[in-house]
Amino acid sequence: MLTFQRIDINDKTIALLGKLRYDAYAIDFLNFTTKGTETYYSHELKNKKYLVYGAYLANELVAACYISDVFNSLYIEQIFVKKSLQYDQENNLHIGSNLLKFVLKNRFQIEEYFQKKFQVCKLSPGSKEAQMFYEKMGFKLANEQMDIFEKKI
Repeated sequence: MLTFQRIDINDKTIALLGKLRYDAYAIDFLNFTTKGTETYYSHELKNKKYLVYGAYLANELVAACYISDVFNSLYIEQIFVKKSLQYDQENNLHIGSNLLKFVLKNRFQIEEYFQKKFQVCKLSPGSKEAQMFYEKMGFKLANEQMDIFEKKI
């Protein structure tokens, strides 16, 4: 069963999120990082720039969503899913889309965290494949030069 929840940020969860993110993007975590090296995302997580929600399958973190308040919006910084589950046709879990739906459904918690009201959710897809995914989720191109998509919430 797929469940979703907000992730409390600490050194352990930052390391777990880093490993999951590297797996999702097919980056060899051990060869990419060295002990004691802080990444951009670990730094931003420690500084509470992001609110993070996770998707769990059988109590294993399999996806995460980093949210900020960039562009005065509920901004999806990143959403990533464990590589082996990204195109899981067999189980038909739709982990990424269900995590995004959960995030948008819980926008009031996000507004409370950032102490702002949001009218739109924005993101930058980064690839044609991601763009098609977000368009299916109701996002529309808002700024072509910056590759920003948005959806009223």
